[in-house]
Amino acid sequence: MKRYIRAAIRDIGDEDVDVQCELAWSDRTRGPELDKLLKSDDDWVRGAALGNPNVSVQTLIDVSRSPDPQDRINVARNPSTPSDVLNRLSYDYASGVRINVAANPNTPVEALERLLGDADYMVREKVGANPNISRDMMDLIVDQTITDAVSGLAANPNAPADILAILAKNPWGGIRTRVAQNKNTDIETLQKLAQDDDYAPSYEAKKQLAERGIEL
Repeated sequence: MKRYIRAAIRDIGDEDVDVQCELAWSDRTRGPELDKLLKSDDDWVRGAALGNPNVSVQTLIDVSRSPDPQDRINVARNPSTPSDVLNRLSYDYASGVRINVAANPNTPVEALERLLGDADYMVREKVGANPNISRDMMDLIVDQTITDAVSGLAANPNAPADILAILAKNPWGGIRTRVAQNKNTDIETLQKLAQDDDYAPSYEAKKQLAERGIEL
């Protein structure tokens, strides 16, 4: 595979942007091959390369100070970006940067707590869905009924069954649907959602119950 990547990067022309993007995304691309893609004049290729988890930490630190908000967005979404860099980017004026910081599992809890009060609803939703949020933050989201964050929390892969059981009673059907889709939702809650008056949560609950071998 390494030989293929090296040959592909050497042979591709400027017109082969799709190929370059595919290589830039691949977690098998690293070292000099990835460095070459990071220097691409094409924004799509460069952006894909900046999102690659094999990018060096120093590169991520350097690019995080770029005046171009798209560069900072790509750094914010990279799973290898250090937590201190993400904490700094959580203050960024560009909402796209903060949205990706809120979604990054490496973002420190203190930054997520701050972003929970962000003016942008998508930032708040991503905070709720972040697998790194604490149980205290989950309780806060539920108690304060922060609607956008609640929507994210309903889809959070680390949301516990008792939290999801509370969210299953939410008046908004979209939140109940996300609860019905969450793999952590317990059988009792799914059985209740299967009787939901709204089609979507009922359908998703029945679907998940069937996947678990539970008949209504």
